[in-house]
Formats: sequence, structure tokens, C-alpha cells
Amino acid sequence: MNTDRFPTATTAGRWPSRCRLALTAIMTLSVAAGCGGDDDGGGDAVADPTSAGAPDATGAAGATEAPDATGVPGDTEAPAPADPGDGSLDPCSLVTSDEAAAVLGDEPGEPTNVDAGGVGACTYRLADGSAAVQINVERGDADTFLSQISEGRGEELDGVGDAAVANETLGQVTVVKGDVRFAVFVSLADGEKTDLDTLFVLATTAVGRL
Repeated sequence: MNTDRFPTATTAGRWPSRCRLALTAIMTLSVAAGCGGDDDGGGDAVADPTSAGAPDATGAAGATEAPDATGVPGDTEAPAPADPGDGSLDPCSLVTSDEAAAVLGDEPGEPTNVDAGGVGACTYRLADGSAAVQINVERGDADTFLSQISEGRGEELDGVGDAAVANETLGQVTVVKGDVRFAVFVSLADGEKTDLDTLFVLATTAVGRL
């Protein structure tokens, strides 16, 4: 199954053109990094989410009551903070490898973690390339982020950051907290869809690490 079904960040949260260009650069750099692996094909290239032909999301809906976030799968030991205090952001600290494995159903390979134009991207991918979890994160103007996410299509999630929108069709959740915006994309094997509860748990866990 091809994991280039990652939606663009513009679908939920309307990321501006600057960010779309940065994300394209991120994925291009990731592909190059993957190609630099062993000659036996062990490199882990990241699919370019800007090439996805994701279906349009359903119309905007009212706020959805947040599901129970207890029993978050994955690590029991808290990872390092996503924000080390120097202005940088580590997307791989928002969702851990164990948490990605719980969603994907198997252990992913080593994550790719790249940054371009201030937008970071971390991708956990299964060895056979059939499924992946990707996290994009950036820092910017809080008012702009809130304005853009309010235009996104999907289910509003109460109690997650300052604002959050989840889209089951795209397997995507976008969250704004202060001057940080991040999006988590889930692409599962055989076209399986990610349910709203899973997206909520991922978002809640990630936002707690900012």
C-alpha cells in the first residue's frame, strides 16, 4: 500500500503557502535522506504529502464532545519536552515511537526528522511502507493560527490546546496551542480509516508535551 496518501496541512487548519512550500521542501529533504541509506534498500524515504490526492473533508461540524483520553497507548516513561526552551521544536517528541506503533499495529523503523523553513516534520513508517504516522510542527503568530484553524473542515475537539480540528476522512488532526501549531497525519494499510478517538488521544498526548 502506498503511503503517499498523506493529506496536505492545508486541509485542516489552512496552512499558508509559505508553510506548504516549507512542507514540500521537508518531504523532498526526507526523500533524499532516505535515499542515502544502505545499498540494500534500507533507507526510509518519506512520502511527499503535497502530492496526495486526499478526498475533500466533510463540511465543518460543531464541537464534538472529547472522548476519554485515558489509557494512552505507548510509552509509560515521559519523553523529552518537545520545546527545549531555545525556540526550537522537536516533532518526534510530540508522538513517540511506541505511540506510533500502537496506532500502526507494529513497530515502525527509525523516524525521519527534518526541518525546513521553520516547519519540522517527523515520520514513523512501517518497514514495508504500508502505513505511517507523520507529525508537522511550527511556531508562528497565535492569532493567525487560530483564524486559519477556524476555517478548517472537520470535527472541533473541545479541551485540546487553544483550538483543534480532527478529520477522520483524512486521518488528520490539527492543534493550536499558543504560538505553536502542529498536525498529526495517520495513513493506515489497505485504506483503513483512523477513528476520531485515536486522533483525539494523539492530539491530547502531543499537546501535553508542549
